[in-house]
Amino acid sequence: MQLWSHKAKQDALNQSDEERRQQPSLREMLDSKSKATEGDHKDSSGPIPIILCGKTEAIGRGVIEGLKPEYEVIHFITTPASGALIIPALLTSSPPPQHPDTSAIGSGHYASPPRAIVLGGAFDEEAVKSLQNAVVEQGVAAASRKVPWLRHDGSKAAPPPGPEYGKAMVARVREKLGLLEGEGKLDGGYGGDEWY
Repeated sequence: MQLWSHKAKQDALNQSDEERRQQPSLREMLDSKSKATEGDHKDSSGPIPIILCGKTEAIGRGVIEGLKPEYEVIHFITTPASGALIIPALLTSSPPPQHPDTSAIGSGHYASPPRAIVLGGAFDEEAVKSLQNAVVEQGVAAASRKVPWLRHDGSKAAPPPGPEYGKAMVARVREKLGLLEGEGKLDGGYGGDEWY
């Protein structure tokens, strides 16, 4: 141990004053890193919270894992009936009310409202409209931030339900969420339908 510290001390003493002036200090390096990070991300406090809707928890688990670390699924919705009750509460940063079809997967971090709702292929036009109507009927749309509704585009080729289906959906959802984030559409002012 002494040999290493002795060598480090000798190296430091042998550095010229010019070399020391050219090297940034630790404080300068940390300051430049924090400024670079602030420029890259408006909100670098953590992953973007979203709601995920899908028919099976098995596929949902794979999608949740595939979206990490940039996106955090705070709640997984399995049926339109449970979603109509739970989504309006989550949009106001409230914990979800109990429902017989409540899923146990998802982070359960409800302090920040979701910034997007991602709907799997099992949520057809009728299901999506019932969820959107529930949000409007409960007056949540006016009282909370707007969120984009990412809907599955059935016209795009996809593997049959299973692990490969989940991987394909992760890639498509990630791409769409990235585009929406880049366009500023995850910031609470946009509430339209988007297809992935």
